[in-house]
Amino acid sequence: MAKPRKMSRREFLVASAAVAGAGLITLGHARPVVAETVTPEPAVDLEKLRGTTINYLGWEGYDYAGALKPLTDEYDITVSSTYGGSNEEIFSKLKAGSPGQYDVISIYHGTIEALFVNRLIQPIDTSRLIHWNDLYPVFRNQWWQVRDGQVYSVPFTFGYTPCTYNPEFVPDGIESWNDLLRPEFKGKIVAIDVCNQELMVALLANGIDINRYVTREELQIAKEWYLKLKPQLRAIVPSYGEMADVLARKEAWLTSGSWTAIIGWAKEKGVELKYVVPVEGAAGWCDNYCIPVGANVDAAYAFINQMTSPEGAKELAVYLGQMMTNSKVLPLLPPHMQQEYADIDKALERFPFPPDPPLEPEDPNIASNAEWLQTWEEIKVS
Repeated sequence: MAKPRKMSRREFLVASAAVAGAGLITLGHARPVVAETVTPEPAVDLEKLRGTTINYLGWEGYDYAGALKPLTDEYDITVSSTYGGSNEEIFSKLKAGSPGQYDVISIYHGTIEALFVNRLIQPIDTSRLIHWNDLYPVFRNQWWQVRDGQVYSVPFTFGYTPCTYNPEFVPDGIESWNDLLRPEFKGKIVAIDVCNQELMVALLANGIDINRYVTREELQIAKEWYLKLKPQLRAIVPSYGEMADVLARKEAWLTSGSWTAIIGWAKEKGVELKYVVPVEGAAGWCDNYCIPVGANVDAAYAFINQMTSPEGAKELAVYLGQMMTNSKVLPLLPPHMQQEYADIDKALERFPFPPDPPLEPEDPNIASNAEWLQTWEEIKVS
């Protein structure tokens, strides 16, 4: 099958209720009741799946063929993929589809509550997850995972949104997000049309804590900063694939927020990129696999078990340049990638997973999801 155009990996911090009328509901982030951890048993008789099709919905790359070879090559299993360009698009496709249309989905952690509330996903039997106990403990008890003592998602990769740059033009990268305002970068920055990601860069540049709900006043500060950045932009593109293309063509030298996968995509086009986390930090994200209601659960568990295996996770990590939640992947990675795991606890402290803006804040001073979206639209049209 011809490789499709690369979509954006996520509008990773777009609040899950971005589509009006989509029926999304944001819940509180109370600490969940920890689901019982059981001793995993082999999940699926793969012989029974020989020659079948697994229907995947989600971000391109999280169905990476190199990681799925034990299923596709050894058992003649076909993976039929439908890609979404944003978390809201993945949500909408799943909601609009019929039960059983998809067997497994991948999605950003902030959208899982909406999937749960809309009854689009089913509980996951962790005894059928061969590698469940190999996940770092922090990824078996996150606020978005467990409801009523049941697990609804399997985190498999995590990271943050750094500044990516071309060392040919920006040898040392940047030290601060505010460096993006330097005169020499006028017309040389590419941004992505992702409301929350871009506004979080602006919030960080102003020293505002993003790991809580943001006030209306703080959102206004972010808007004013981003309006200063806008003349610096070469383009605001709709996907990370296009961000990689702009950098590969050397039309831009660096990004605001980004996804590290674009480094590999640009390398395929012969251009070396690097990334840096400015001193103010960056927003963290975690992507998960979920099983939709009506799915072929045997197919879903086979897919998830392969992609979260040490070998599958290693293929995915190298392909996308991302960190994986399976602790046993570490010795399989190249040395330069192993360094990122040197102090994982400290890394998670520096890049915690921010909450989505609330739909209807209890505190009138807190900026709602709609206000974030409106602010971003006002910036784009100004």
